[in-house]
Formats: sequence, structure tokens, C-alpha cells
Amino acid sequence: MNANDIVIKIIRRIDLPTLHTLVGKVILNAIEFVHQGRDETTLSEILVLKYGQFIFNSKDIRIAVLNSLSSNDALNLANKFNFTDSQNSKVYSQLIKQFSNAYNFEKSKILIDFFKLPEEYYYKNIKDARLAKETITASFGEEIKILSYLHPYQKRIKDEVMLRLNQKSEKTFFVQMPTGAGKTYTSLECVVDLFRKPRGFNDNQKPIVDKFIVWLVDRNELAEQALESFKRLWKIRGDHEISVFRVFKDFEPNFQVENGGVVFAGFDKFYSILKSPNHPAYSSIKYLINNSELLIIDEAHHSLAETYFSCINQFREVPFIKIFGLSATPGSSDSEITQRLVELYSADKISIRDEHWNHVKDAITYLQQKGYLARLTTKLLETGITSNEQSENSVLDELAANSERNSKIIEQIRLANDNNESTIVFACTLDHVYALLILCRVLGIKAKYIIGDVDQADRIGILDEFKRKEYNILINLDILSTGIDLPNIQKVIIARPINSPNLLSQILGRALRGPKNGGNEGNIIINIKDNLINFPGTSFLYNYYEGEWEKLT
Repeated sequence: MNANDIVIKIIRRIDLPTLHTLVGKVILNAIEFVHQGRDETTLSEILVLKYGQFIFNSKDIRIAVLNSLSSNDALNLANKFNFTDSQNSKVYSQLIKQFSNAYNFEKSKILIDFFKLPEEYYYKNIKDARLAKETITASFGEEIKILSYLHPYQKRIKDEVMLRLNQKSEKTFFVQMPTGAGKTYTSLECVVDLFRKPRGFNDNQKPIVDKFIVWLVDRNELAEQALESFKRLWKIRGDHEISVFRVFKDFEPNFQVENGGVVFAGFDKFYSILKSPNHPAYSSIKYLINNSELLIIDEAHHSLAETYFSCINQFREVPFIKIFGLSATPGSSDSEITQRLVELYSADKISIRDEHWNHVKDAITYLQQKGYLARLTTKLLETGITSNEQSENSVLDELAANSERNSKIIEQIRLANDNNESTIVFACTLDHVYALLILCRVLGIKAKYIIGDVDQADRIGILDEFKRKEYNILINLDILSTGIDLPNIQKVIIARPINSPNLLSQILGRALRGPKNGGNEGNIIINIKDNLINFPGTSFLYNYYEGEWEKLT
């Protein structure tokens, strides 16, 4: 009997109502067309498919399993903890108390060994091997592969950015580039140039110390991706040793003992430190802010959100600092918010120019014609399904649970997999992610998923395997909508309603990377017809906020 069969045997002892609760109504309804049975074995198989080797990490499943033990098994497991009171009536409550909280490697080893399961079912506390600070330099004899270079349109953007950074003019401005056009790489080229610029000497004839440049972004993955891109770029173009820092997750460098460098930070981490003056890292972050010469804000259309705005404001108070935002969509569907965003960035927006330095009215079409962006073919998937629910969450739950709708989605996934097309699927809800994953596995389709709870190290591995085409189908909720560098995407399946032009633009951007940027000539968007009444084109989305910026210039 293999490990999966052993786990199914363990889980199927749980009573049927509890199994229904553990699986959940959304998943049960969603997969009804392939799993019509709701007996203990079928439900156990679903849970094993959903959780895999991490099934005992779920507190609810552990408690249900403990409650399903025979009295002899419960006593045998309890004996491993030397409980003083071994009465049958109290053994179960003692076990549940022991395994409910602070589940760790030691406790998992006892439980997993008791069930005679292999080591991969042990609880793993994955240690992050990355450092809060790294020193970047190229070593003698080191072979360095050039992964990219500035295209002419990127060079024009960079020249405009550097002009503003070297002027004593407004301290804030905005850079708009379509997703897939290389706004991260273009901006990092500016960072390299700033650190290569001679700083001069002070009155004691000592070199002037570098200040900090801070890159702020809303997701840890994007901060890490930008950091890795800068490391590669500096090894090619840098002319001295430089420090890079992480300020996200658990990383909290002490900037008060540092001499400048590039800081890649997450807004949530920054905000949590700055709002608590008693935080151990508060003084360090305040020192960093007061000694920064440039703040770069990725996905800057979020700048007015509380987490963003309170952090940005602290930088704005620093004399002589420059601040610029990056986004494909410089605004909000709320015109008042867009106007405030325009004011925040001094009504100064840098965007794509052509060979004659004229502003390009339709940047996406221009870059598609030049081969920098892919041409998108949109296909509507007919479902005929409507919802009378009022709230967005209720609509999402109803659509996610619809078995007929999911059968059509999974058929598109199967076709993409059969055609060997690298495909990202955007699901309605978290349970919808699991439902689609279960459907893929039942049908023999190799698929993986990324959600917020997936550990950072695991995410990197999952994305690397996707880039290497070790599997074709990557399912997520919305975490892959912004900034993740996946140049091999050939198809995007939008299986959820989207009311935000920003979000839709970002999702479409996953498939916009063209051949001159490491992508494809053309890619496919599969859009569920019940999602949006009118499906706006990519150029419309890019130009959605254009007029607001001109009003204040």
C-alpha cells in the first residue's frame, strides 16, 4: 500500500458530515461533473488531492482524524506523550489539545510515524537562506551572461528619467509603460547610472558616501525579482562593490551602520515598522528614509492607499529627494482618486515616445508592431450562466461552485495542456483554485498553484519549473497578476469576473511580452463570457486615464 492509499484509509474514517465540511460546499459543487459520489472514499480522495503531503498541516483535518481514532489507537498515541490521565474519556481531549496548537516538526514526527507514513509528511519549517544584506561585485574570471539590453524606446524613457533626476525641479514624476515593456529593467538601468556617477570628495578629501535608493513594491515576490535583476545588471555594468538590502518578510537590516546601497522593500513591512515607534527596526528605517536620494514606487497606481501613502509621505519630507512612480495604468476608475494621483506626481508623466521623440498615442499597438509586445487574440468562452447575487463575493462563490461552468473551463485547460501551451489560470476564489487543481489531477493534467499561503521558497521553485516547461498549467487567484517575470506564457484563462481596469490590464499584461522581449509573436486570452459584458481592448486600458494627466499640465 503506497502513502496516498494509507492517507486515504486514515481520512475515510472521519464521519461523513465532517468530511463534507472539510471539503466544502464550493469544491463539492464545482467538481460534481467528475466526482458525483460523496461517500467517505471519494471525499477522502478529494482532500488528499487538495492538500497532498501537507494534509496533516491542516488543524481541522488533524482534529477530525484524532476524533476518528479507535480507543486503542488513541491510547497508543497518547502513551507517546506520557499523559498522566489515560481514561478513555479524557484521552481524546488531551490529544486534540496537544495537536491543535504549536504544531511543529517534533509533534508531526510523532503523528506521521504513528501512521507509518514517509518523512515527506513531516511538518517542515523552511528556513529562508537569503540574507538581509548582500554585497554585489563581479569576480575576476567570472562569466556573466547578458540577459537583456535597453531597446530604443526604453532608452528614450531612461533619458527622460535621468534628465529629471539631475534637475533641481519637481521632486516627483510618473513613468507609464505597458506591462511587458520592461519598466523594471529600464528603471534599474537608471539606478545603475546613479551609482556609477562620481560623487566627489568631502572637505577631508575622503570620497563622499553613497546614499540609499529605495525600491518599494506591494509584494515580496516583486521585491525579490527586482533585487535579482539588479544584481545581474550590476555585475555587467557596475564599477565598484555595492550593497543590496531586503526589507520584507522577516528581513530587517540595520541601516544606521551602512554606507548606502539599493534597498528592495515591501510596503506592508515598511508600514508595519513606521506605524510603531517602539518597533526594534523603527530607528533604522527612519535613518534609511532620511538618507535616501531616490524612492521608486512600483505599481504606483496604488500610491493613495493608506499603506502606500503614509510611507511615501515620510520620504516626501526629505530635502532634495526624488520620487518616481511606475505603472502601466496611472489612475483609478474613480476620477477623484486619479486627479489626486496626478497631483501627487506633479502632473509629470513620462511615457513611450517614437523614433522622432513624439509621444505615441497608442503605445501598445506601436510596441506590438515593433515586435516588443505580443499581439493578443481574445476568445470568449460561452457559458450562458448568470448570477442574481448582489455582492461580489457571493457572485464569485456562485460561479466557482457551478459544475457546468467548471466543465467548460477545464476543457480549455485540457486543450492548452494537450497543445503544450504555458497557461496561467485566474480563478474566482481560493476554493475555486483548489477545485480546478483537483479537476486537473483527476483528469491527469499536471498543474500547480500559487496562492498567498504558499511559502516564498516554494513559489520560486514552482515558477522556475513553469519557466522550464516542466508543467503547463499554473492556477492562481490574483497573486500572478502583477510583475512576475514569466516570459514563456502563451495563454491566459480568465475564469473570474473583473471590474477593475487596473486588474484586467495587469492580467492581460501577463501575455503581452513579445519576441524582442523574450516572449511570443502572439498569445491567447480566454475570457469567460459571464465575467464582463464588454471586454475592453488592451489599448483602451492603457489610455484609460490619459486625459486626467493633461488637465493639470
